[in-house]
Amino acid sequence: MVSLAVALGGMVLPLVGGIALVWAYLPDTDLRPVQAFLAGVALSISAIPATVKVLGDLGLLHTKVGEIIVSAAVFDNVFGLFLLAVLLAMIDSGHAPDISSMAWLLAKVVFFFVVTIALGAHVYPRVRKGLRAMQIAAIEVSALAVVALAYGWLAEALSMHWILGAFMAGLYFEPARVGVKAYNEIKLVCGALTNGFLGPIFFAYIGLRVDLSAITEVPVFLLTLLLVAFFGKLLGAGLPALCFGLDRREALSVGVGMSARGAVELVIVSIAYEAGLFALGGRNDSKPSHLYSCLILMGVITTLLVPILLLVPILLPRTLPENDTSDQNE
Repeated sequence: MVSLAVALGGMVLPLVGGIALVWAYLPDTDLRPVQAFLAGVALSISAIPATVKVLGDLGLLHTKVGEIIVSAAVFDNVFGLFLLAVLLAMIDSGHAPDISSMAWLLAKVVFFFVVTIALGAHVYPRVRKGLRAMQIAAIEVSALAVVALAYGWLAEALSMHWILGAFMAGLYFEPARVGVKAYNEIKLVCGALTNGFLGPIFFAYIGLRVDLSAITEVPVFLLTLLLVAFFGKLLGAGLPALCFGLDRREALSVGVGMSARGAVELVIVSIAYEAGLFALGGRNDSKPSHLYSCLILMGVITTLLVPILLLVPILLPRTLPENDTSDQNE
């Protein structure tokens, strides 16, 4: 219950804040509703790999705070996928839908999640029984690729972006489903490929399109965006944690831990860029293009900021992991 409240608060407050801020900032065009919703989704996302690594290094991953952050991030990812599906459909149409279109869009999104969850929870495990006995990484990679392509095709058939299918397929890539040996082998191969080759290309590709002049031309907007992004998560996730019995240090740690956006936010903004969502509103109007740069800078800065702030002792709970309490007493 605590994790669900933290996830909901950490999603809703930045979402509303991002929409309101960008709506007030951008010129009145047909794209403004979709651009504002994009900013809200980008601010509502939580990515926790760096946070989990820091919590693990500090021995806090299995404490109450660490477990709440990880559990809330799982809920946040589910909610984020739903918002992403709505956003991608809005990007595809190029405008904010009316009531009837929104109802039809939500129906398609719900249908997509029902089908993919049902297949992932009931069909894929049955297929996996035969594959698990082999414990051959090549077969596991092929099976995972087929699932991702099938989910991607379904997303495209429902007028959503194929990336949503890839995200959903990735949720079922875990040791319990694919087997420990195959999981480790696939993770090693795919990790080396993405971290050593595809990842740097992706980040360089995004970085080359960032206009750093946004820092000097719209510094107030960039600073406000950063404040809304950080304090939206800090208050949205921290206050529910405080209301459910955590002390101030623990609640602050939860709020900070939920504040990183990571690569998922960069992927979403990149998709919006390719869809032309940051087209200039006028000959001398650079606000939409600066919005892209500001969103990218926001994602990078918040992701880098979280591990640093989690290392500050005042933000960390005083409760030590159980395996360390005996050493302290001695």
